[in-house]
Amino acid sequence: MGTSVAKNDEKRSVSDCLDSDSQLNNPCNDISHEIKYYQIYETEFFGYLKMRQRMPNLSYISNVTRATMMDLFVRGEGPRGNAVTVQTAAWYFDTFVENAAVGPDRVKLVAAACYWIATKLHGSSKRATDLVSSPEKVLDLQTLERFILKFLNFPRQPVVAQYFITYWSMVVCDPSNCKEFEAAATFIHTAGLVKSKVLSMNYPSVLAAAAMCTALNMLDEFEILKRLGKNTM
Repeated sequence: MGTSVAKNDEKRSVSDCLDSDSQLNNPCNDISHEIKYYQIYETEFFGYLKMRQRMPNLSYISNVTRATMMDLFVRGEGPRGNAVTVQTAAWYFDTFVENAAVGPDRVKLVAAACYWIATKLHGSSKRATDLVSSPEKVLDLQTLERFILKFLNFPRQPVVAQYFITYWSMVVCDPSNCKEFEAAATFIHTAGLVKSKVLSMNYPSVLAAAAMCTALNMLDEFEILKRLGKNTM
């Protein structure tokens, strides 16, 4: 049985929120519930991520061309978008162009198809007409989406750096400002994702750790940085 909800929500303690059966629907404790979730399933969650992560090889696409495509993913999500969607789209793009020959006139359409797949995986699916310049290209986009999925043998949802960034932000950083650290690390990782394709030649956990360390250094959070270094996971 959960504890009853008090009439004055402002006076509820964090422990009251955590002990309540209705915590999932309680906006006062969204972050606290998320932190508790990561703490309870720390070993299983992190172990699964490490087991499933993959490191793509360097593609033949030029750094400038790839940066332009990554920028399209970021702009597609906007400032309040989902970083996992951006990174998933980048994974599909990098993995596909690593193994398939893509002409210069098709690169942007391939990027659009990869982004479309990512939005569907993460619940923010966009209309095909929002991703192409003309209605005539909608059929091309749909055909290319199916081709990419078949070419990659309908891969499992990829493990991306954002999962590790969120995990470390929740487990290592202070609950009062963990979202601030997550946002800073996400920004740094996104900048690297857009700027250099060489960074993709690392495991997502390595990229996430580098982004977290850089963010904590920039914010002068040296105590939390030490905590991160001591994290056994």
